[in-house]
Amino acid sequence: MFSIKLQMLLYGAIFGCLSPILSISAFLSYKSPFVYPKDEKQNVERAKLALLVDKNDGSNDTNNNDRLSDHLLMMVAYKKWEKILSEVSQGLLYLIKQLSSNGN
Repeated sequence: MFSIKLQMLLYGAIFGCLSPILSISAFLSYKSPFVYPKDEKQNVERAKLALLVDKNDGSNDTNNNDRLSDHLLMMVAYKKWEKILSEVSQGLLYLIKQLSSNGN
């Protein structure tokens, strides 16, 4: 019998979405960040909605996004983190290029 994670990986490969499935499988290896005390439910739900709102382009389609599972929500968070990391890396490379060209 295959484990659930192995089945996820196999289906991810079959359907051509292995990269996000690998990330979700990795998320499942750790404690969920969405575990919270009962009195904090409203704050956690507010944080989830804030994560789903894409403030960069002004879109706010929470009608479909507020029903995402925690797994898909973690994927959204990961993609946003990946985008920020890429932007910071590009900024640092630009800064290094500018500093090195000004030093000559």
